[in-house]
Amino acid sequence: MFDITTVPAAAFGPVTRAMLADYAAASGDNNPLHLSDTAAQQAGFHEVIAQGMLSMAFVGRWVTSWCPLHAVQSISSRFTAPTPLGSHLRCEGRIRSVENDSLTVDYTVTLEGSNVITLKGAVVVKAD
Repeated sequence: MFDITTVPAAAFGPVTRAMLADYAAASGDNNPLHLSDTAAQQAGFHEVIAQGMLSMAFVGRWVTSWCPLHAVQSISSRFTAPTPLGSHLRCEGRIRSVENDSLTVDYTVTLEGSNVITLKGAVVVKAD
């Protein structure tokens, strides 16, 4: 159990081709949209875009920066926009509710310098 009254923000990035390649190798997500500019252009993008689950990995790092891993009960998410190469991401959250021994935090991942939300969801953690 832990105590929290506010949720700190965190920044990640820039998103690089090396990150995309490393994530593809680790996850098995070899979708050409994330690895080939030609494939990305055929899908209507200027160049490759980041894997959505790479953004979720950043969310996981953000959550465990303010909450011990053993306290995380669930993380839900919805992808809302692509993450281009070079992006700097900002993870922010606000406490939605505290019920019994659980705390629910709504979060967004935003492209820094814009209002574009690439990912949003909720984290439920055990709390005092």
